[in-house]
Parts: sequence; structure tokens; C-alpha cells
Amino acid sequence: MFGGLRYNDDHKEHNQNDFSGLSPVRDADGEVIYFETFVLLRNKHMNYRIGLNPDGRDPSSGIIVPADRTYLDSKRRSWKETTSNVGFEYTSSDDHLWYGRISKGYLPGGFRGFAQGLAEGWDAEEMINYEGSLKGLFVDGTVQLELSAYHQDFSAHWTQHGRRCRPEELGRPGLCLTRLWTGETIVLDGTTITGLELQGAWQINDRLNLRGFYELINSKHAPHTSAYCCTPEGELPAASTITVTDTQGNELVLNDTGVRDFTGNQLRNSPKHKFSATLTYDVPINPDWGSLNVLTTMSWRDKMFMDEAELDIYSVPDYTRWDMRANWFSPSGTYSVTGWVTNLLDQVAVQSYGQRKGNGVTETITGTVTGERRIDITFNYQL
Repeated sequence: MFGGLRYNDDHKEHNQNDFSGLSPVRDADGEVIYFETFVLLRNKHMNYRIGLNPDGRDPSSGIIVPADRTYLDSKRRSWKETTSNVGFEYTSSDDHLWYGRISKGYLPGGFRGFAQGLAEGWDAEEMINYEGSLKGLFVDGTVQLELSAYHQDFSAHWTQHGRRCRPEELGRPGLCLTRLWTGETIVLDGTTITGLELQGAWQINDRLNLRGFYELINSKHAPHTSAYCCTPEGELPAASTITVTDTQGNELVLNDTGVRDFTGNQLRNSPKHKFSATLTYDVPINPDWGSLNVLTTMSWRDKMFMDEAELDIYSVPDYTRWDMRANWFSPSGTYSVTGWVTNLLDQVAVQSYGQRKGNGVTETITGTVTGERRIDITFNYQL
């Protein structure tokens, strides 16, 4: 049996740069009357805004411009948490080991970007992890296997999506003036990740060895609704508005376009299935010629999504990759030659992209892809 406690005290300080600029002041017709000079002192030692407009109102609209939101605790913040773990290991025989563990995970929060939330800190990420496994040797010791399962239950999980503006934020310039949704890092309760892993090795004979692994991942996004860029058909959503009432009782007509429910969707970059297998063979050659071994690796990844909207039109297709390598060593070990072929099938796959920067219909989607087939030979000499 084993267990432990750990106390975490993570302190961060956010040193945003001070900056100054010119803000256009317009009349009722939208014409620029003059440019207002402003200075924002945002570093961790200061907590105020300097502007040349003394009463804090926009001269063209009369709307009060709120003070900068950089509170001191948004520049200097600590995240404190106690984490723990408990578990057991049981050797049922010389060849078999059972293992179980329950542990609490914790990751300190951070500071939001300059545009959304104006550097306010967000909460830590927390979850409880349950895991168990069986490790052992089978088939007269020629097969080594490890079967494990885990379940991760997040009480606080980070996701980068929009959230609905709070009543006190409605109508605020630069935040919720025209839209009902604002983007920032959201901390959600209810995300889960459940997985099953199988890995092992098989000594087929004295020269041939097979190793590999398989993983099944079932991830579910916590309950959350947000504005989203695109429709399931890969088009821009139809524009829609909603009438809301702010804290002063004013009715506002705000943009409410493209709302989607992410609840229960697969997490980003989390293919449901993936596996890999490597076959190694020691080639029988005359010892006077040195030694030679060859190996080949085949891997496969299921389709996956770049974000939690889980739209098929934006999914990344499944991908198969096959690599081969040969290693020759001289009898003295002084010389060696390695030759390999990566991506033998010459299949180029998408690694990552973000459709929020373009929906593929009216704008181009940008991202990265894997490399093409590559053939290399390396010669090594060791004194």
C-alpha cells in the first residue's frame, strides 16, 4: 500500500507592458473631431489608467468609459491546493503484478490575454484520476503484457471557447457592446476522459521480436454552450440577434449568431483509437561481416477533431504511417551504417489546423501537415 499528500503554492506575476496611443473621438455623424491621447499603466506595480478625457466619457456618445480592469490581484496571484494519492501493488505470482491508484491532479491557472478579461486570472485545473493495471509474463515468458484502464473526472477543466456575457458586462465598450458572447479561457466542471491501454512484447524466436500498443480513449466535453464560427456544412451560420436587459434596465439588441452545444463531444486532438507495432529482426550473417538488424514500424490513428465542436466536415481523417530502418555494425564496432525510409506509403496527413481562422468556404483554413516520404543513409565512425 502507498499514499501521500502534497501541498502546492504556485505564485505568478503578470508583467504586461505599459502602452500609450491615440483614440479617435467622433461626432454624431461619425466624423473624427480629434484624437485623444491615452496612457495605460498595466504593470504589476500600478493599478490605474491615465486618460486626457477628465470625466471618463466618450465625447461622441456620452457613454461612460469604464476604468481599465487590471486589478492588482489580476497581476499578482497565487493558486494553492493540496493533492493526494493512494494505491496498492499486489504480486499474485512471480510473473504477475496488479496495480491500482487514485490520485488528485492539479495545474495552477494563468492570466487571460489582453483582449478578453484584460489579464484577469483564471482558476486552476483539477481532476481525480482512477487507474488500475495488470502486468505480467505469459506463454512461458515469451509474451510480456500490460493492460491498464483509467478514468479522469475533471471538477475544473480548461477550454478556450466563448462564454455568455454577464449582466453587468452587457453594453460595455470593447467587451459586450454588440455581441452576447465573449471569448476567453473557461473553467468547466464535468469533463471526463476514460481510456484502455494494452502494450506488450512477443519474443517470437531468438531473432524475431514484436512490440506494440493499442489505446482506446473516450473523452466527453463538460456541459457548455458557446458561439461558434461555422455550420456542420462548412458555411457561416445565419446571422441572428437577441434582445437582453442590462443591470440598468436598458434593452440591448446583441449578436447571438452561431450558438452550438459542445456537451458530451470528443475533446480536441483525442482520436478514439490508435495503435502501433514494431517488428525487429536480427539478420543471420557471418560474424566476420559484423551484425545487421532491420525493423519496421506501422502505426495508425483514428480520425480526430481539432476542437470540441465535433463537426465531421472539420475532422482530420485517420492516418496510417509505415517506417523501415536497417542498422549494420562492423565487427569491431568502429563503423556503422543506418539506412531508413520514413513514411514509406508517402501519405501526407493533417497534423493540426484551426477552422476558426477560416471556415474553408469563404476563408482559407491554415494548418500543418506531415512530411512526405524520406530516404536517408547515415555513416558513423567511432575512434
